[in-house]
Amino acid sequence: PKPNNTGVVITLTASHAEHDRFGVPTNLQEINMERFNYFDSELLQKLGVQNNDNFVISTASIKSILGLLTEAAQGKTYEELVTIMRLPENQKDVQTVLHEFQSSLNNSNDMITMRSANRIFVSQNLTPDPRYKKLIKDYYRADIDRTNFATPELTALNINNWVKSHTHGFITKLIDPASIQPQENLILANAIYFKGDWQEEFLPERTMVECFYPTPEFCKKAYMMSMTANINHTYYPALNAQAIQLPYQGGKYSMIVILPTKRNNIFNLNRDLSHRSIKDIVRTMAEREIMLKLPRFSIEFKSDLVPVLKSMGIQDLFSETSNLPGIVLEQKPAQVNAFLHTAKIEVNEKGTKAGAASAASVVTLMSTYVPQFIADHPFFFYIYDQETNTILFSGRLTAPDVVDESNQLGGAEILSSPVHKKPTIVSNEPYSRQYPYTDNKPMHQTRSVDNSQNEKFISFPA
Repeated sequence: PKPNNTGVVITLTASHAEHDRFGVPTNLQEINMERFNYFDSELLQKLGVQNNDNFVISTASIKSILGLLTEAAQGKTYEELVTIMRLPENQKDVQTVLHEFQSSLNNSNDMITMRSANRIFVSQNLTPDPRYKKLIKDYYRADIDRTNFATPELTALNINNWVKSHTHGFITKLIDPASIQPQENLILANAIYFKGDWQEEFLPERTMVECFYPTPEFCKKAYMMSMTANINHTYYPALNAQAIQLPYQGGKYSMIVILPTKRNNIFNLNRDLSHRSIKDIVRTMAEREIMLKLPRFSIEFKSDLVPVLKSMGIQDLFSETSNLPGIVLEQKPAQVNAFLHTAKIEVNEKGTKAGAASAASVVTLMSTYVPQFIADHPFFFYIYDQETNTILFSGRLTAPDVVDESNQLGGAEILSSPVHKKPTIVSNEPYSRQYPYTDNKPMHQTRSVDNSQNEKFISFPA
């Protein structure tokens, strides 16, 4: 049989938390949601092994598409999806988890934009099952679009415009006309968009051009944002890493950054993170004054996730024995032959903008010491819903944005001048800093100001 095309978008849910005196959840509903989140860690770990460069994904978007497929699946196809996503055995509980997950994804207000949308593009030659159409409308806010797959250019334009609209123009292209075959029957699509300003913004005048180390010996110039503030922080010995939590305005969402203590330890951290949940790491955090440096970065990542999903154990869905009878009334055999995912994130002094789309194809300078979090080597990051303990986006940064040499104002090799031409002068006194959690050597830095009021720094080993 000819494979069909399907595209998908992501959603999240909220539930009341009950714990025993040891912090272990006792509410069955919350236990089901925590297990559902294990899928996120496993997927991130698999992608980390397969990719050496920057990547970002929206596990929420990916799980939204898989949820839509689970609702239509039967037999072995259904069993594999439920098992790999750690869903309950009871079908009613499966639907409860999936539906709650979806309902939590649209939580926009004056401070935060968080939107998720789903749509199924169905061939004009097929008749959508009324029961499935009502279910996805009620629980996934998904519509069905009757589509003429005989015109691939118009079909791709229609899908890409829908994605562009629901990500506020952030994601402009999910699918290429060449990937659409006239024989295809349907495409399930999901689009998710997040935009939030930091609760405490980085001051642009403190952004410096400094070294970021993709490998322990190689210095790549990067725009390093900095602040000293009270931040949720933990040192996590089991991962040999430290982590911080940077809240967005409103407090519901935050960015979690997990930094290995050694510059050459990112691949060990990738392996070990699959054994620890983000919720467990956040539980160990305490607010303390931290000297933070974080690179400004943007990542766009595109991938067909079929190979990685197969490696996780979802195989029947992509085979000729795939059992997906619930979407249309016609009993035509269908299999997913592509699972396209595009995600993009931008992190700067003001905050974060992130978007994703999925488609499954069926066919401070201080004189006193404070703890430091210097993210000058590869790390993992997450956009995290604190209320539902759900991961919206996750990824790994191995190399930040390229420095615009025309905007670099000179200075020493290790620390050059600020990005902005007229920074606030704090002090001309020497200062020193320590790296209690990294293998960086302590450095002494001396500041001087030239006649043009451009700050310069000279760094030398202690």
